[in-house]
Amino acid sequence: MRTCNGTEVESKAQMDPHLYHIINLTTVCLTCVANILLSIPLLVAMSRSPSLLCKSRFLFLFHLLCCDNLQLVILLAQAALLASHFAMSVTHCVVFWATNQFLGMVAVLLRATLSVDRCVAIKLPLRYDMLLTPRWQRMAVALIWAVSLLVSAVALCMVLSRVQVNAALPLCIIYMMIPCLSDLQPVAIFSMVVTAMVLPVCFITILGCFVLLCWDMQGQLCSQRRAGVTLAMQAVQMLIYAVALSSSFVPAEVHSEQLDLAINTIYIVGISLISLVYGYRSRELQSRLLKRPVCSQVSTSQ
Repeated sequence: MRTCNGTEVESKAQMDPHLYHIINLTTVCLTCVANILLSIPLLVAMSRSPSLLCKSRFLFLFHLLCCDNLQLVILLAQAALLASHFAMSVTHCVVFWATNQFLGMVAVLLRATLSVDRCVAIKLPLRYDMLLTPRWQRMAVALIWAVSLLVSAVALCMVLSRVQVNAALPLCIIYMMIPCLSDLQPVAIFSMVVTAMVLPVCFITILGCFVLLCWDMQGQLCSQRRAGVTLAMQAVQMLIYAVALSSSFVPAEVHSEQLDLAINTIYIVGISLISLVYGYRSRELQSRLLKRPVCSQVSTSQ
């Protein structure tokens, strides 16, 4: 078995850990601040309009924005701790890893549910209110958070029980924690099964909903610009989550700090942009965001 030692890990690193922490912290900090500043108007507009949150697409979008911001805050906290202490224990790395997996799974399931909601609304508009009742919407959101939390908690317990040496590692990367763990086969099987179930099912759901709408409308939907943008966003978001959630299965021989940094950068930028584009492309949210400044200017002039 390979030794679990922070000094040995640092000597084998292909990139200076200090440079890695600076780049990672800068990227996460800028993305987190920008995402929070851009998300606040959307969240305030939806929270101040109960009628919007009664609609499933805005309810799912509200939770999606909250999930994305929470995940960015967690990533920022992890990057700040590593940049300040230049090391983190194996158990703390595992906890951060499980938390990110939990929030990533919530976001993927919410996006798949949002696609189903839009498909039902367009294909069956007369039965939409009967099929997707407010009670069903709240149950779907609660189920998504609960299932993701349960799966992540099981994975966390499985990994923590296999920590042999709780050494301080200079880089909190999954492949660098492997020497500190024992009997990883059950963990690998569990993670592969969960990933194989979540990602393909969500991707097929999103793609199937769009193809179904295109087929019913005889290709007219594909010719519309907004529909084309929606399809492109769906493809990009699933690719981003597939890369992020499957990165832990890349062999250690192929893994590197540069690859991990590139994956993290693409992921945090991707999750921050997709949800914001969804929100600001909504005509109902646009009308509320534009209406408020106009009202404030009128009251000021009076």
